[in-house]
Amino acid sequence: MINQLTLLIINSAFLLYFSYLDLKYSEIPNKQLIKYLIVAVAILLINQNYIITIFTVFLMSIISLLMWKYKTIGGADAKILIINTIFLTSLLTSFILTYIGFLYFFMILAGLTLSELIIIKIFRIKTKNKKYMPFIPTIFLTMLFTQYLLISLV
Repeated sequence: MINQLTLLIINSAFLLYFSYLDLKYSEIPNKQLIKYLIVAVAILLINQNYIITIFTVFLMSIISLLMWKYKTIGGADAKILIINTIFLTSLLTSFILTYIGFLYFFMILAGLTLSELIIIKIFRIKTKNKKYMPFIPTIFLTMLFTQYLLISLV
C-alpha cells in the first residue's frame, strides 16, 4: 500500500505540470494523459480499492462527460477529473469517506472556480483560448485542499 503523502506528491507533480501546460498552451497532449492514467492504474492495483474506485470513477465519468458535452469544461479537463478520481479514492477506505471526499472536492472546486471567474473579470485577464479559461490550475488547487482534508480525517 502506498502511503498518502506519496500519493499527494505524485498527484501534485502531475497536476502542477498539467497546470503549466494549460496556462501556457491551453492544451494537454493525450500522451501525457496516458502516462497519468498508467500511474493511476498502477496505484489502484497496489492499493486494491477496486469497489470504491469503480463506483467513483463511474460517477465522475458521468459528471465530467456531461460537463464536457455542455461546454462547461474542455476535453482534457474532463479526462483529468476522471483520472484524478483514482488518486482521490486511493486515499479512502470506505464509502462514507468517499462521500465526504467528494463533497469536499465539489465544494472547493465550486469556490475556486467562482474565485477564478471573479479574478478574471476584475483584472480583465485575457486567456489564450477564448472558449475556455484554464481550468486545470483550479483542479490542482482543489485536489491539494481535498487531499489535505482527507489526510487529516484518516
